[in-house]
Amino acid sequence: MRALEAMGVTVHVASVDVSDEIQLRAYLDRYAGEAWPAIRGVVHGAGSFANELAARMDRRTFDAVVRPKLLGAQLLDRLLPDLDLFVMFSSTGAFLAQPGQANYAAANAGLDAVAQDRRARGLPAMSIAWGIWANTGLVKDEAGVRNVAEMARQGIGSFTPERGAAMFAWLCGQSQPTTVVLPMDWAAFRRARGGRDFPIFREVMAGAAADAPGAGDLVASLGSANAAERRQILDGVVRDTVSRVLKIAASRLDPRKTLGSMGLNSLMAMELRNRLEATLGRPLSATLAWNYPTVEALVAHLAGADPAAPAAAPAATAPRTDNSASLPTDMLDGLDQLSALSDEDAALMAKQVRQQAEHVLRADPVAIVGMACRVPGGGDSPELFWQLLRDGTDAIREVPADRWDADAWYDSDPSAIGKTVTKWAGFLEHIDGFDAEYFGILPREAQHMDPQQRLFLEVAIEALDDAGLTREQLRGSRAGVFIASYHNDYAQLQYSDVDAIDLRTLTGTLHSVLANRLSYFLDLRGPSISIDTACSSSLVATHLACQSLRHGESDIAIAGGVSVIIAPELLVSMSKVGFMAPDGRCKTFDASADGFGRGEGCGIVVLKRLSDAIADGDRVLAVVRGSAVNQDGHSTLLAAPSGPAQQALIEEALAGAQLDAGRIGLMETHGTGTALGDPIEVEAIAATIGRPAAGAGPCLLGSAKANVGHLEAAAGVTGLIKSVLALRHEAVPPQVHFHRLSPHISLQGTRLAVPTSLVPWPKGEVPRCAAISSFGVGGTNAHVIVEEAPSLPGENAEASRDQLRVLSLSAHSDAALRELAAAWSGFLERTPESAADLCYTATQRRTHHDYRLALVGRSKSDLAARIADYLRDDVATGFAAGRRPAISGPRVAFVFSGQGPQWHAMGRELMASEPVFRDAIEACDRVLRPWSGWSLLEALAATEADTRVDQTEALFAVQVALAALWKSWGIEPDAVVGHSVGEIAALHVAGVLTLEQAIRVVWHRGRIMQQATGFGRMASVGLTAGQAAELVRPYGERLSVAAINAPRSVVLSGETEALTAVLAELTARGVEHRLLPVQYAFHSAQMAPFQQRLADELADLHSATAMIPVYSTVMGGLAADVNFDAGYFGRNVREPVRIADAIRAMADDGHTAFLEIGPHPVLGSTIAECFAAHEEAHVAVLASLRRGKPERETMLLACAGLYAAGCVPAWHAFQEDFGNVVSLPPTAWQRKRYWLRRRPAAQLPAGG
Repeated sequence: MRALEAMGVTVHVASVDVSDEIQLRAYLDRYAGEAWPAIRGVVHGAGSFANELAARMDRRTFDAVVRPKLLGAQLLDRLLPDLDLFVMFSSTGAFLAQPGQANYAAANAGLDAVAQDRRARGLPAMSIAWGIWANTGLVKDEAGVRNVAEMARQGIGSFTPERGAAMFAWLCGQSQPTTVVLPMDWAAFRRARGGRDFPIFREVMAGAAADAPGAGDLVASLGSANAAERRQILDGVVRDTVSRVLKIAASRLDPRKTLGSMGLNSLMAMELRNRLEATLGRPLSATLAWNYPTVEALVAHLAGADPAAPAAAPAATAPRTDNSASLPTDMLDGLDQLSALSDEDAALMAKQVRQQAEHVLRADPVAIVGMACRVPGGGDSPELFWQLLRDGTDAIREVPADRWDADAWYDSDPSAIGKTVTKWAGFLEHIDGFDAEYFGILPREAQHMDPQQRLFLEVAIEALDDAGLTREQLRGSRAGVFIASYHNDYAQLQYSDVDAIDLRTLTGTLHSVLANRLSYFLDLRGPSISIDTACSSSLVATHLACQSLRHGESDIAIAGGVSVIIAPELLVSMSKVGFMAPDGRCKTFDASADGFGRGEGCGIVVLKRLSDAIADGDRVLAVVRGSAVNQDGHSTLLAAPSGPAQQALIEEALAGAQLDAGRIGLMETHGTGTALGDPIEVEAIAATIGRPAAGAGPCLLGSAKANVGHLEAAAGVTGLIKSVLALRHEAVPPQVHFHRLSPHISLQGTRLAVPTSLVPWPKGEVPRCAAISSFGVGGTNAHVIVEEAPSLPGENAEASRDQLRVLSLSAHSDAALRELAAAWSGFLERTPESAADLCYTATQRRTHHDYRLALVGRSKSDLAARIADYLRDDVATGFAAGRRPAISGPRVAFVFSGQGPQWHAMGRELMASEPVFRDAIEACDRVLRPWSGWSLLEALAATEADTRVDQTEALFAVQVALAALWKSWGIEPDAVVGHSVGEIAALHVAGVLTLEQAIRVVWHRGRIMQQATGFGRMASVGLTAGQAAELVRPYGERLSVAAINAPRSVVLSGETEALTAVLAELTARGVEHRLLPVQYAFHSAQMAPFQQRLADELADLHSATAMIPVYSTVMGGLAADVNFDAGYFGRNVREPVRIADAIRAMADDGHTAFLEIGPHPVLGSTIAECFAAHEEAHVAVLASLRRGKPERETMLLACAGLYAAGCVPAWHAFQEDFGNVVSLPPTAWQRKRYWLRRRPAAQLPAGG
């Protein structure tokens, strides 16, 4: 405006809302009243941003953008029809809007419509869709600058204000109603869209099609890559993209952490999708980041998708180029017949198939495959709970001081207001403690979580561990969660203190979130239901879980209940109803019964269909034969039990189980110890299960409530766990607090009895059964019948007792690992389980966490000794401890040693014990024999005097066989590198050379290099590469630096006289050196003639593209786009071996485990020294074999090291692929206190 004034133009400025007709009319009237020229032109440039996703956009957000632009234009059009110029500043946002700009796109598209409408009415109009005006207007702030940068990445440029003004002046003389002004890099734009069509720019984009190599190159790379390479490429793409969107360094991205927890919001999710879509050149779902919420999940999803362009040919017509199975002809014929069915016939067939499937599912019993519990009295596991029951322990105690002031809330007078009649209950220890770190929960959130949520999470993990189900198996599975609870004292504590309420309070206290917590943490996709039917809740949950399995909606079900007592108010209420026993003890069936005592705890069972459990090799603890749930209906009182309903319930469960009542040998009752409830329940049992029958033995009555209290929402599942333990231990525990039968209960004429001591319950010809009842205070009743586990064939098969095995232990922190190891130390001494079953369960049926310990031994005592070494921080062999790299995961490099590590008996043990190793040696022998005229098999079996193992062909064969064996053990290399002649085996393993090509190279190289023997020497010296180069410079071609092994370790090679002189100089200077026991000068100028001879012999050699990355020791780094031809192998014998440079490059690229592939380690210290210089803390350097050491044991020790470094081998390949799942020491929780402050004492009720 100042510029206009300087040109003599009169400028009037007014602040008017052009979308407000009253304001606009008032301004125009005021203008018309002045002695000013009539308005002949309008330039409408109003605009604003209010970004939000369309699904969340409200009227206010929409109007904030649309009103000033579109409504303002419409008002100006209506109020100023007679003009010479009517220009509206639209935007390319009408068709190139970013995520969250639906309102902006609509407003600008509206301006284009106004322009078209005015032109149709014969009025002047132009809508200019401007691109980005740099450093002005809406893009001047930080967000705008970021937007400019993002648009530029997509090929959409910006222009200066001066350039824009010039374009505007020119456009005012043009006639088009709508115009786009947009600097474009068409090639970049096409790449950003993955080559997809964009109708508005179709013609101009056509000319840029040939200039779009970016996405195409990546797509081509993905298309030609194998599965491992594809995943590696995509991992880099996803990490880089997520890093850019979240503004977090890629090195700090935890691939298993949810993107939401790292700050991803809805707009960022769209940006992430768009960036990945542009980079990968294929359309991706708008919900991508929510459906696959971690880097790991994104990579897995993208790696599983078709890496080619989206317009792939249909499967039915695409030519087959892989080796995957095709549909059998008869199946294709069947599909043709199905397609010819009428709709009615197809529907009938589908119904019949569905009914048949449902019948099979419903007929399949449900197996209990895992259990865990936390009950008062130290019952922190099923076995400890059994000890408590067996010993008749009374776990009731006075209210702990950290719950509430028991004396302040107590009064023996039931009529006392606001008081309880008891100070006793069954309490757990340390309910304020929780291992939040294990579950990835931040401290602040943990503090707001109901302790019932925390306790449930921990016990559920223990139950799943007991079932032998790993996190990898569970992730994404149809596993259902059915968990019971019915009161939440912690919510009461939080909501009573308004200052403590925040955004975490809701999820921390909601009843419904209880089950969801586990489903979320483990990524379970089955039903996730929190259940409340009061005291029967956990048995109802078990019933629903069984139904879910039988109906096929779940394949695994986690069921149980949890209850924690924090506040006294519910206890006060129960005291008023008359439920509570003054001494806090359930005296079930006894004449002294006077109410129940409360308890807290958690019990979880893991369920599967029995057929699935058997097929999966699970341990079956017991079988749920039947279950039933019903309601009392309109009984005497809402809270009063109903005998007829209980009797009907039991009969329904027996009918569903197809069992005769006489099969029940243990009846675990609801049995709370109330004067009314026990007699009613026993009467219903007597009328059903208790009726005498021919061949029926006694049925013992029990109730765990007498030991631990009424665990309320966890009571039913606690009784279920007790019953399963009784079946497994073949004994029924005594009923504590039972001395004299209640006069209101009669057992005469029944087969019922109450045990007062441990009663044997041995297996017989007919499987034993137990029944469990649980009744809710509102009238919902549940009954479950369990049968002893079936005897499975092969269950007692004895494994080899003296076989070497690996035992793996892992935890989520170093402290937890040491605590777990200490628990194992005592466990190994007392467990009756075999070493084979322990190792099988630990390695193949447990989740492998980041902190790891692996031990190698033949027996439990061997393994215990190795654990003792670890706990003493002993450097003894036999174990390996380490940590899986948390961010990138382990990356394994196979390092193929050069000439020299051979020994005469190498490979013999593996030839005899490992078929994969022997097959690889035999394959090499078949190819080599026509060249060499001698047998590798004979050479490896020969005496030391007659052996040929010093020849490179033998080294190559052993290396190839070792690599094959490692791969069969599940250890796949992420990269390979070879030292000198070791490069040939490395290139074969990487897929560059076929076996025939590789052996041809080995044979000619060895034959030609033998001609160099006797003409020089080599020596290892402690100098840097630069120092060594200066040292040999005066000697010209007489002396060379042959190898750079480490930052301060090189090898010199050349004429004997020159080398002797240099070594004398080094001796005088005190520099460490060692003359190597060889009579040749490899990798020196002496090799020049041999280099040419080898190149001539291999002139027609053509290599393939590497299937995995190859790091070249000729080049000293990643060999990308290298042609491994005759010329390269010539360089391999002449040029220095730059192993140190290659190792450093591998370190830079994130490799964390280096496995030397050779008969004896010669590069371990070299690698370790390279990493010491690299300051890499977590790196494993391992040897496949060692001279004179047992070969299988050495490999198992290396396998232990790889496991400690983060790998998970194919355990079944080298130890039992079957075994019994057994109970192991549970997770070593590292709990910290998380608790909100209590209410002030002033809020406690007054006495009286």
